[in-house]
Amino acid sequence: MSSTAFRLSEYKDVKLNQYTGSTSIMQYIEYCAINEGVGASHSFHKIMVNDWSDENEELFDAVSDHFDSSLIPVNATNVANMASFYTSNLNLILKIMKLGFKLPFARDMYEIKIVFNEKTSKHLFGKQVTLEDIVSGVVNRRFNENQELDLSSFRNDKEFSEHKIDFYKISLLAHFKTLMLRMGKETKSLNLSQNKLSKVPTVILNFFIKGDLTSINLSYNKIQSLSDLARVSSKIEKLWIQGNPLCDDIEPSYYVKNLIVKFPRLTQLDGIKLNEHGMIPMVRNYLITPDTCTKLVVERFLIMFFTLYDDKKLYKKSTQMYDENATFSLMTDMTEVEERQLGYQYANNSRNILDPHKKKITNTNKRIYNNLASIKNVLAIAPKTLHDPHTFTVDVLQHNQQTLILVVDGIFKEYALGQRPEAFFKFRRTFILAIFPEGGDNRVYSIMNDMLYVGFASQEQIKSSFKSPIINHNSVGLINPTRADIDALLKIFMNVTHLIRNEAELRLKLHNWDVNEATKEYMTQVSNNQIPKSSLIDEEDDFSDTSSLLDYVD
Repeated sequence: MSSTAFRLSEYKDVKLNQYTGSTSIMQYIEYCAINEGVGASHSFHKIMVNDWSDENEELFDAVSDHFDSSLIPVNATNVANMASFYTSNLNLILKIMKLGFKLPFARDMYEIKIVFNEKTSKHLFGKQVTLEDIVSGVVNRRFNENQELDLSSFRNDKEFSEHKIDFYKISLLAHFKTLMLRMGKETKSLNLSQNKLSKVPTVILNFFIKGDLTSINLSYNKIQSLSDLARVSSKIEKLWIQGNPLCDDIEPSYYVKNLIVKFPRLTQLDGIKLNEHGMIPMVRNYLITPDTCTKLVVERFLIMFFTLYDDKKLYKKSTQMYDENATFSLMTDMTEVEERQLGYQYANNSRNILDPHKKKITNTNKRIYNNLASIKNVLAIAPKTLHDPHTFTVDVLQHNQQTLILVVDGIFKEYALGQRPEAFFKFRRTFILAIFPEGGDNRVYSIMNDMLYVGFASQEQIKSSFKSPIINHNSVGLINPTRADIDALLKIFMNVTHLIRNEAELRLKLHNWDVNEATKEYMTQVSNNQIPKSSLIDEEDDFSDTSSLLDYVD
């Protein structure tokens, strides 16, 4: 036994308060604080606060802040407004004595009493072990062979509960510098989820700055901003932040854009893979937040529609999403000068809001297209476009057993053609889809009405869109798809390609369930006559006549 531990035994169960805290015992504690050794870490002192009616966590924070000392409470209780806990921190005991055993909190002054050296670690933990050894053991057990350090819900660790250790906030780990410096060098993935964090714990992340940390999970906390993550952001490839207040009120496109700028190496956000240009396939901003099934239907519809619409080789497939008796209309607000500057004949194919009665062609009915054949014709002469889906705002106005109505706002551009420069447009597209039963719980969605408004995008809109080049931006890849997801995606892919089911499923699987990539490969092979007839659906099969590309399981 060390000399310090022996001297501690001279002061066993000593009651200390503002009247009994003598100079001699204060000098003794100062000596122990300087020369404490291992023995002092096994001695625990009881702190008692009279008339404390608030939560224990507020008491711990108040004591730690006022006396500027680390505090990991053990065996904390609050009976009849007498709050108490144990600590082995001699510096804290010394500061309480020097400040007169008083704790100011919320305009009140609380009296503190101490029972010095009342218990040992063996009394509290059932064996002679230091608090540092217990914490180190918990952290080490949460580090796996993949260099992942899982500190999620850290305070609720089973070992802390068994030993009645109140690890009330994860930032307390910063006091275990040797342990955290070692973990900082070895950790590649850090999970800090479900720790009631109100802000990014930079005091913890500082240990990982010089290491190889590439993944941080901050999900399901109470974080309002990620501004404190700047020092480690350049290395981060995977980030989880869902379930925090910062995700609730922020405008989605702003949210995604700023995250990508802040984390230039980001490849995954909240478990969703980003494409090769760092863009999420689509940002959803629902006016009326629908249920999960509605979101699934809407997202699949929009991803498929705009993927095909923007690809001039595949756009005819997008017209298969329309009903035979569908109606399409195009509206603009362009002046005659602006219309003449454009290669596309907007004047001849649209209803101009500035002068809806102006007749520039003989048959004004051509401006409203009332069947599938006329819709195909007007879309065929449209220039090549590229939509920026991270500017999309999706408003679901109605979704029931018969009808889906949604409005999509966003930005797209038309590629330069001849002497005409590249042009940027804002658009609003209102889709009304009819829903038809197709056996069992399956539903087929078919566009009955497509109302498109097009106007010139403002300079501010242009600057905030297409921040990175977006090629094949509408990814239709699925992450860990369910059988229902696979069946729905197969229906889409089979309708586009006319491949038999087994062949279609094999191709999708090889492309990680990305229908866009699988379709690209298929079109290349078709051009080179590399698709055997045995891989295609028989011409007599009714599947090829389906008018909708979207299958929905209620």
